[in-house]
Amino acid sequence: MKERFGNDSAFIFFPRCDAKLAPRNIVSDSSQCLISAQHVSRSYDDGQVQALRDVSVEIVRGEYVAVTGPSGSGKSTLLNVIGGLDRPDQGQVYFAGQLMEQPQQLDQLRRSEIGYVFQSFYLLPTLTAWENVQLPMLESSLAARDRQQKAKQLLMSVGMGHRLNHLPTKLSVGERQRVAIARSMANDPQVILADEPTGNLDSKTGQEILDLFDSLHAAGKTLVVITHSHEVAARAQRMIEVRDGQIVSDPTPLQA
Repeated sequence: MKERFGNDSAFIFFPRCDAKLAPRNIVSDSSQCLISAQHVSRSYDDGQVQALRDVSVEIVRGEYVAVTGPSGSGKSTLLNVIGGLDRPDQGQVYFAGQLMEQPQQLDQLRRSEIGYVFQSFYLLPTLTAWENVQLPMLESSLAARDRQQKAKQLLMSVGMGHRLNHLPTKLSVGERQRVAIARSMANDPQVILADEPTGNLDSKTGQEILDLFDSLHAAGKTLVVITHSHEVAARAQRMIEVRDGQIVSDPTPLQA
């Protein structure tokens, strides 16, 4: 049985999701608050580029959230920060009450609790679809046969059961994204973070990928999708708009 977060002494629990962080009545207890970013800032090029400016946002368990904004608005940086792929210069990010701070904690969260889907897929070209999906499980306690079976089941669930042994170069772009989604689910994460998941796809294939996200959400997964497309964002329950490194719109109330 895998260890979920490591040392219990690293836990910092909220009495509730802080309603002051956003103009929304979110939840009444901390058990529903999955991700909380508090007054986060991030800059690059020695401070010349301010990607995020004092951003505070919370994601509730089971939400389907779209983050929109033009190129350079900071939306991908926000996803990277809340997903533990980047560190803020200022502010704090919590996952299920745990401060995302120590490298070992971040590694474990990225490995076990957070799944990632990217616009460019990032499949290893020398591995088959089946092998790519098994990669995140290599550090788990699963035996090789169990990893193989789980990867096969995940690929079948995204309609790729007939392409198990194909290399990425032999797959269409839509098929590659399906494999990437299956890989993101390898360790049964609590949340899926997707950065422009339909950006490289034609409209028909994009709709098929969004249908898969709908199915994941219906199964109880928390989803945060970065997109510049209002059509994609419309599939979510809640739409957050980012401009110039700040949240300018987060209008949808979500009651506990």
